Amino acid sequence: PYTVTKNVSFDLITTLAYSTVAAYGVTICSKTKVIIPLISAMLASVMSCISSQPGDMLLSVVNAHEGKRSTVDFANEIMKSDGISGFFVGIRERFVH
Repeated sequence: PYTVTKNVSFDLITTLAYSTVAAYGVTICSKTKVIIPLISAMLASVMSCISSQPGDMLLSVVNAHEGKRSTVDFANEIMKSDGISGFFVGIRERFVH
C-alpha cells in the first residue's frame, strides 16, 4: 500500500495544487514548480505512512512470534488489547524516519 498510496496521492495532490493555482490566476513560475511538487511529496509521504502502518505493524508482530498462529489471530489479539490504535503503534517514529 505504501508505494501505491505515495504515487497516486502525489499525482492527485500535485494536479489539484496546479489547478488551484491556475484558477486563482497565479502565474506558475520556477518557484511554484519547485514548491508544489515538494509539498505534494511531503503530504504523499505522510499519507503513505498512514495507509501502510497497520499492515507493517501486523507483519512485525507475526514475524516476532513462532508457532502455528495465523495472521488473523494476531490481528484479533491486537484489536482486543489495544483497539484500532494498536495497529498504529510506532507511527510517530515512522514519520520522523
